[in-house]
Amino acid sequence: MSDSFMTMMIVLIAAVLIFIAPMVAIGHRNDVIATQQVQTAIIEFIDKIRTTGQITQNDYSYLVEEVYSTRRII
Repeated sequence: MSDSFMTMMIVLIAAVLIFIAPMVAIGHRNDVIATQQVQTAIIEFIDKIRTTGQITQNDYSYLVEEVYSTRRII
């Protein structure tokens, strides 16, 4: 009876790992992509300010939209 219990536990743990590990990897990858998107938006915003010498409402609104678009919906 102990062998069948251990076998069932091992199968259960393996099934959980088969589903959990890829989800964690996908979540991490999404975080990396979101971070890169925010960094790109900020760099573009700063470059535009540097070239024009001013901050416009449209540029700021675009930056805010880009940053908020990377939020995760829980």
